[in-house]
Amino acid sequence: MEISSNSDDLKELLFCQILEVLILLAIPWLMDWHKVAVVGCVILTAFLSIGAVIDWLYLSKKIILDESGCTFVCGRKTRTFSWEDIHLQYVENSAFLFGDAEIPGAGIILSSKPISKPEHIGAMTYCRFTHPGKSVFIRFASSQDKLKRTSAKFVFGGFVANKDEIICLLEQVRDDLSFQ
Repeated sequence: MEISSNSDDLKELLFCQILEVLILLAIPWLMDWHKVAVVGCVILTAFLSIGAVIDWLYLSKKIILDESGCTFVCGRKTRTFSWEDIHLQYVENSAFLFGDAEIPGAGIILSSKPISKPEHIGAMTYCRFTHPGKSVFIRFASSQDKLKRTSAKFVFGGFVANKDEIICLLEQVRDDLSFQ
């Protein structure tokens, strides 16, 4: 089973990077205006750049799940982990520290590192910022997947898969499943 991120996520991320370039282009004009504004723009651009790199690492990869293990493919780099090396956690993703930062819904975290997700942080946010190349949150598809934008911020859909297919595959390869 191969799972990729929604293409709209990468388009939104590209739009954010274009905004970042516009901020950089505005810095010479602001230098004549006020030094505090220049420092603010540089800090904002650095913050956006770090976030964009992390999001590209997370959202541009493909996840391949099969009987032999879990493979993360990001560009030319491929990481394969056996099922014994993968940590699993079922997550009912609903209460977030940042409001509507993620689409709510149940899913599963797959990670090559031990999972210690706090309750108040969304599962995709946790995976994006702790181990973006070695973990992923796969949200189970539902009829409520329509994204309602209540603000101007971008909400990434991430990786979505059919719950029955994921559970069926995991039951074949793992004996220690403790969720349904």
